[in-house]
Amino acid sequence: ESRPDSHLRLWLYPMLGEHYLHKTGDAAALQAVDYFERAAKAALEASMNHEAINFINKELKLLAERAQHDATATRRALAQTMLADAYLAVGKIPEAKDVILEALEVLDRAVEPSKEVLKRRFRYEFAWLSRPAFLREMRTVYPRKQLDEQASQMVARLYEHLGRTAYLLEEFEMHDMAVLRCLNLTLLLKGRHMHHEQLARAYAASCIVQRISRDEGRLRYFSEQSHMY
Repeated sequence: ESRPDSHLRLWLYPMLGEHYLHKTGDAAALQAVDYFERAAKAALEASMNHEAINFINKELKLLAERAQHDATATRRALAQTMLADAYLAVGKIPEAKDVILEALEVLDRAVEPSKEVLKRRFRYEFAWLSRPAFLREMRTVYPRKQLDEQASQMVARLYEHLGRTAYLLEEFEMHDMAVLRCLNLTLLLKGRHMHHEQLARAYAASCIVQRISRDEGRLRYFSEQSHMY
């Protein structure tokens, strides 16, 4: 059975979401979440970003208030990923950064807001670029979460977006960390039976800036790394 076209989905899914929203019980709440998520995806496909923001915020509110279960945190992070796309499309840069950071804390690792902490973390994680792959696989040494292909691509896109938002907000330390983690993620997946070209493209896109933290030497290094792909 084929899914409805985008115009029908923009009418049908919000209506079904509202229908289940006014019912009681966890099952109804999850149905409403599912339909608001579908409505948000349809709105994003149609470049109706303000409508998408509205649908996703309804989904997030339901997840916070009525749909408490083991997978709630992950589903919330996935919704925040879509919300970041919509915020960026309408120019809400600080709002996009906030939801990106929340999503990354669930899907990958937290990005500290402190400049000094970011500088220390950058030096530590920068050294891992030259480490053998088997060491990067050791989570006791290089802490990270287990990511499947879909989650890896989503995390790479989040880091790409974080790099852009941080650069626009002149938070260069955070920009550097976002670019570095995207690159480390790409290197970690290199050689597996996965489609990691999207990760490489996400990293390359995050490098489309004139300077990285006003450090020309670092810019040259990252540019050389991106050309490897």
